[in-house]
Order: sequence, then C-alpha cells, then structure tokens
Amino acid sequence: RQGCMWSEYVSQDTVDSRLWPRSFVIAERFWSPYTIDAEKSFNKRHFRMNHLLDKMQTGVTHLSTYKLKLETLLTNSNKKHVLLHPFIILADLCEPNGMGDRSDTHRYNANTPLTTFADALQSESETVWKLENLPIDDKRFRDIFQAWSLNHVRLQPLFDNSEKNKNQQLWVQDVEQISKNLADIGQI
Repeated sequence: RQGCMWSEYVSQDTVDSRLWPRSFVIAERFWSPYTIDAEKSFNKRHFRMNHLLDKMQTGVTHLSTYKLKLETLLTNSNKKHVLLHPFIILADLCEPNGMGDRSDTHRYNANTPLTTFADALQSESETVWKLENLPIDDKRFRDIFQAWSLNHVRLQPLFDNSEKNKNQQLWVQDVEQISKNLADIGQI
C-alpha cells in the first residue's frame, strides 16, 4: 500500500516526524474492524508507536533528533544548558500551525530552510493528549500549572537576547507570546 503526507513544509530533517507515526496509525485503522473507532485508543497507539519506532532504531529519527533541533535554535551557547529544559517544556505543548498562517508571513520554496520553532515541533503533542485524558480533579494539574507559570521566567534570557538575527527574531516573538500565554494559563 501507499501512504500520503499532507504537509507543505517538510525537509529531510522533518519528514520523519510528519510521516511515520501517523502512517502506522492510519494503516492500523484500515486493517481494524470498522466497529473500532475510539479516537483515544488511536492516539494512544500513535504515541506508543512513536516511542517504539525510536527504541527499535529503525532509522526514523523524529524523537531522537527532537531535542537536538530545539537546542540548535538556542544560539547563545552560554545559556543553552539553562534554557533547554524550559524550552522543551514549551515545545512539548505546541504543535505546528496549519499552512495558511505560515504562508501569509513568507514566500516558501524548496530551498527555504525549515529552521524555526514550528519546524522543530512534533506533529502531535503527546503532552497535550495526556493532559486531555487526565481526570478533571487530578491533583497533578496543580503542579503542572505551577510549572507552566514559572516556565516563562526561566525562558526570559531567550527573549532578552539582543544578538538575535532577523530570522530568529521572527520566531522568537511568536515563542515569547506562546510562553506568556502558557504562564497565564498556569496562573489559573
């Protein structure tokens, strides 16, 4: 059988995260009886397959290079070790935006480097999926929200960095707003 990927912004560095985990889940859906349609179970298998692909060392590198891609975005080598963990917390809660918003900001072609925050993200957020499946009265929400409220402060050196190049300035502004929004949610 053949598979298709619906995405405009893909490079050799991002194709694994955009194609493989979803393809396995779609294939499984086609092979499953039509009576099995629970979205939660498909998402659960999607993330399980995500980790299995990485663990089996199949050559699919979407998880093993995820943190490396995020680290590469942090240009201040003196602060990478301080910024990486809060940057990962933020990235784990984000998903790349649809094609419309992105194509309005820049004219893309095959030679355009895909090196922004959105390009480093996983196609689906496992963290968000797990949160959506926690019981509403789960005690872990308090700790999670508290961590979110502090995360923006920990990322402040990224936003204050005056050495940003033009390309980085564009995505850092968006990331700063996302980080502020997350901190606001954490105050709930």
